[in-house]
Amino acid sequence: MEAACTSCKYGVFSRVNEWGEVVVTKIGLCRRFPPQPFSKGSGYSEFNFPRVETNDWCGEWKEREA
Repeated sequence: MEAACTSCKYGVFSRVNEWGEVVVTKIGLCRRFPPQPFSKGSGYSEFNFPRVETNDWCGEWKEREA
């Protein structure tokens, strides 16, 4: 299996929309580590998981369980 974020157990490339349908996305989230803070520039901070693309790979790849 190719080591990429789409086949990693930490990569999330789908979400449920407002109608309850599963939607597959091209940009995913890496859930390897806790959400990271970032500043919005006005002194307000948010916490988000890092965004990843389908062919990204960080070296922490673990095979997704079936």
